[in-house]
Amino acid sequence: MSSLLSLYLHSLFGCGLTSRCCSALSSALSSPHSRLTELNLNENNMEDSGVDQLFELLRSENCKLEKLNLSFCGLTSRCCSSPSSVLSSPHSQLTELHLSNNKLRDSGACQLCEGLRNPNCKLKTLMAG
Repeated sequence: MSSLLSLYLHSLFGCGLTSRCCSALSSALSSPHSRLTELNLNENNMEDSGVDQLFELLRSENCKLEKLNLSFCGLTSRCCSSPSSVLSSPHSQLTELHLSNNKLRDSGACQLCEGLRNPNCKLKTLMAG
């Protein structure tokens, strides 16, 4: 069952998801039995509040997520402190993050840079253009 769940969760591209589903999604991903390493939420209306919940889970020791795509998700600079703090977390396994085609602006980019400067940061790919 968990491999089937992983298959479905891996690609939730353009499924009409909103921030309301993020709590349940976070719970599933932070389960000790979750093996999911990639998640594509591209073109969903996750908004800042949903992304805050998702990034909270990335601080969990149980979360194995390495690649996360949040392009075209209605994000603004208000959510950028969450990914920045995750990039600084020693438990985060995140190596690839896509935030393209959101409205992060200069202030959001500056917040992300703070996380990138941290020695705990494992990120190898950031797409935020």
